[in-house]
Amino acid sequence: MGAAGEITAGGWRLDAGFSAGLAASEARNFYAVYQGDAFGVPARGIIAAMARGHQDRPGGGEQARDSAQLVVHSLAEGYFGAPRTVSGRRAAGVALTSVNRWLFGQTRADAARQLSPVSLTALVFCHTRLGIAQIGSCQGLRWRNHVLAPLMREHTRLMRDGESVATRAIGLDLELSVDYAEEDAEPGDRLVLISQAHGQGTEHTHARLSALMKDDHGPED
Repeated sequence: MGAAGEITAGGWRLDAGFSAGLAASEARNFYAVYQGDAFGVPARGIIAAMARGHQDRPGGGEQARDSAQLVVHSLAEGYFGAPRTVSGRRAAGVALTSVNRWLFGQTRADAARQLSPVSLTALVFCHTRLGIAQIGSCQGLRWRNHVLAPLMREHTRLMRDGESVATRAIGLDLELSVDYAEEDAEPGDRLVLISQAHGQGTEHTHARLSALMKDDHGPED
């Protein structure tokens, strides 16, 4: 686990960290945390996002990660750059719709760049509510009261070989369908973003994460 330190903005205070299981040359994932202060709009709070580029071409990991990074940066720029009168949900939706249309065109028109569709889970910490945007195989989880639970359902289909594939992604279709929800956060909540469940599947991944949470914090009052 790598520590990114304490992050504060818009009345929120988070302790952020990260963990990576692949060499940078092999990874197709991109993760980032953005503060509204850096964009001159501290009231917009914080965005944390995990994205995964889907590239079936052998050796296409670098291009897939570039696509994931582009989507996350576009979300942050569109969200924080929206007029202050626009809601956080609306700002995030407009930003994702815009990058979806651009990426959809690029994946078909610019073969040399080999850009790819992208799965995304983003957490929007704005005012007093936590927003969750979900599309594709990435997933957000919450650890609360000794229980690890998914924030939203990922959009995947299990194949005959046991691997899962994303049924929705940014840049996959011209029209974008994003699941978005808002809820209250509680002090002490731990939020985890993962790019995709691998190996023995989602249940095994969640069991391992639950064990790590218990080992890290020990018994809670």
